[in-house]
Amino acid sequence: MTNIEFQRGAIDASGCVSGGWDLIKSNYWMYFGITALFVVASIVLSCIPFIPILFQIFVMPPITIGIFSVLFRAKRNEPVDFGLFFKGFDKFVPAMVIGVIHSIPSIIFLILNFALNIGSFAVEILQGMNK
Repeated sequence: MTNIEFQRGAIDASGCVSGGWDLIKSNYWMYFGITALFVVASIVLSCIPFIPILFQIFVMPPITIGIFSVLFRAKRNEPVDFGLFFKGFDKFVPAMVIGVIHSIPSIIFLILNFALNIGSFAVEILQGMNK
């Protein structure tokens, strides 16, 4: 077995945080608005049954692409605005494919959870009939 050598300082965590802050501080409120819109939409849609999984598949990937698009443009010192946040919807189909792949574990969990709930409900009914 080979020994893996640990190298201190391979990743500068404080440098990453300060670099991220330097990237967004000039348009802080725009980034805050993008994040707030995303969080509010997530919270509102999570209250509706079966919508969170659809949100995760169809809406979250294009929004994530839009957020990264804005950040990459800012990193290249190109002009950014709030409208670029929705640029990810131009690549909706590839984003949806990624959303489906990303959601497979959640879908499996939902199916198993549903099956277990039905099973426990059936057991309760059978136990009630035996009394």
